[in-house]
Amino acid sequence: MRIKEIKNGSLYFNFNRGRVERVRSKMNSSSVMTSEPHSDTLLGAKASDLRLATDEEVEKYKQESELVHAS
Repeated sequence: MRIKEIKNGSLYFNFNRGRVERVRSKMNSSSVMTSEPHSDTLLGAKASDLRLATDEEVEKYKQESELVHAS
């Protein structure tokens, strides 16, 4: 994915980590800061390693989030 196509706050699937992550901000011209699922821990990720999360992946992420925050 190209850096210009990435929007802060949106969910993307990270091919390297095999999971959905939320983009928090841009780091430089080729990387972004993402947060671990349901956490505020920030990690760097290359834009080329990301793709927009599918509707199914987003729903699963939301369900997991509700379980984590209900505890």
